[in-house]
Amino acid sequence: MLFVCPIPGDSLGFEHSLLNRIDAPMLDISATFIRDSIKNDLSAKYHLPEQVEEYIMDKKLYQ
Repeated sequence: MLFVCPIPGDSLGFEHSLLNRIDAPMLDISATFIRDSIKNDLSAKYHLPEQVEEYIMDKKLYQ
């Protein structure tokens, strides 16, 4: 079984027995947005799980 979440601008035009759509709010946030935010000393705190943010900061990724 595969779970999918909607993203802005994407339309899943088919159904499949192994496909389950998750009813979640659509957020227009990309990995590029997060990397650029960190690179420009802006917080990504509310866009990432806390452990992921800590790992990125500890390893000084994207800086």
